[in-house]
Amino acid sequence: MHFIKNSSTHLLILLLLASNLVLISKDLLELLPSISSPFHFSSYFDVKNTVKGKPLAISITSDKMNVLYLGVNNPISINAFGKDIHQFTLRSENKNVAIEPTTAGKYTVRVFTEEKVVLIAKHLKSQKESKVTFNVKKIPTPIVRRAKKSGGLISSEEMKGPAGLSAQVNGFDFPIKCHVQSYTLFYTRKNKDAVRINGLGGRFTGKALSAIKQAKSGDSYAFVNVKVRCTGDKSARNVNSLIFLVK
Repeated sequence: MHFIKNSSTHLLILLLLASNLVLISKDLLELLPSISSPFHFSSYFDVKNTVKGKPLAISITSDKMNVLYLGVNNPISINAFGKDIHQFTLRSENKNVAIEPTTAGKYTVRVFTEEKVVLIAKHLKSQKESKVTFNVKKIPTPIVRRAKKSGGLISSEEMKGPAGLSAQVNGFDFPIKCHVQSYTLFYTRKNKDAVRINGLGGRFTGKALSAIKQAKSGDSYAFVNVKVRCTGDKSARNVNSLIFLVK
């Protein structure tokens, strides 16, 4: 444990609040579709081929977002106007892509590479193909909370409540899991110097749990260097800090 003065703690809190605003703004931009796009959270690519002199219109559609996301089941549909959907197959030019059919014309696509992914729909009877290129993104950065709050005033009962930090991606329509891997807690009792505690995992244990259970009015808790790992992540990522003052 290391001790720092209250004045240094106040400066640290101001810097952390500013950094959290940057993180939140960045994630909102990731979740919002481009305003210039005529489609919202859906990507249509129509390719017209010719089968016996007649036009064949095929579209490959991402059912939830306008991109493919790493490590999750991305729902994909093939639409062929006027043709039996059972006559189509779907494959990828990329090696690190897994495609699994669910129902006629529908698939789940799992991507394990951050490079662009090319999906190919093939009409078995005519052997005609339509190619679609999708951008690939990591899952947006989650928000870490304590007692459903990401900072601010908190009662001693709330602070002493369920023992841990939780991470969740807001407004993201995929079933994913995010886990807190580590954090640093600066615990400052009223009129005392801050105590530094390193924690592992989202559930409080040891010295961190002891500090949480001592929460009284005027105490402050700053969780910094919080690292979280989500579905599809190859390594942990830095997320928002949490700063609480017990009222």
